[in-house]
Amino acid sequence: MRKTVAMISVALGLLGAVAPASLATDEIVFNQNNYVNIGNRALVKGDFAKASKFLRLAVKASLSETDMVNSLNNLCAADFLQDKLVEAKESCDKAIKLDHNAWRPYVIRGHINAEQGNIKLAKLDYNKAQGIKPGEEISKRFLAKLETENAVKLANNE
Repeated sequence: MRKTVAMISVALGLLGAVAPASLATDEIVFNQNNYVNIGNRALVKGDFAKASKFLRLAVKASLSETDMVNSLNNLCAADFLQDKLVEAKESCDKAIKLDHNAWRPYVIRGHINAEQGNIKLAKLDYNKAQGIKPGEEISKRFLAKLETENAVKLANNE
């Protein structure tokens, strides 16, 4: 599940940071902080432990609010992909606290909540992401998946 989430997330630009030019999207932001750049490149390459290490150093630095939100979001993703759900959720919560209109941390927190069995919270997060960025495909897809799974579960219990 997590590997699928990672590939979908990277492919659709969920990671709100830098990537090599060949992966460039309108979401890419380069930052002067080397920790941010190293962490983001590691994340794109799939080296989640390295990404987590450098992004954790980056968020201790003096970053602009936008860079801090993006770095916290990417740290959340890196930790989630290493099964560090508590740490991941903390980073998402911090990103959301800094910017309530950042849709990406809501999506990743939705993944974390779903992984922890908190389906109601996952749906709330996916819906929040949809409210911020209507039509956003990742949260839309996972929200539909949760609804389908819930319908099947209800049908099996009857």
